[in-house]
Amino acid sequence: MVSDFIERVRAALKQKGVTARGVAHKAGLHRNTLCNIDREDWNPTAAVLKALEPHVEAIEAGEWSEPPLNEPEQEAA
Repeated sequence: MVSDFIERVRAALKQKGVTARGVAHKAGLHRNTLCNIDREDWNPTAAVLKALEPHVEAIEAGEWSEPPLNEPEQEAA
């Protein structure tokens, strides 16, 4: 189940107009949280997956919009 969601996150980040920086920002995560997401050993915490879930669902539903570049970045989660 977790590995299925990780694959959904990876697929969502490959969608046009979606960036790892933007998703991390909207999820309240540090921009480096999604670094190396394509590596087989990427091992996010449950808290990271929970924070990503509504954003992945929005991407899958076609309801995603990147945050403006001038919005301040979130502190590390």
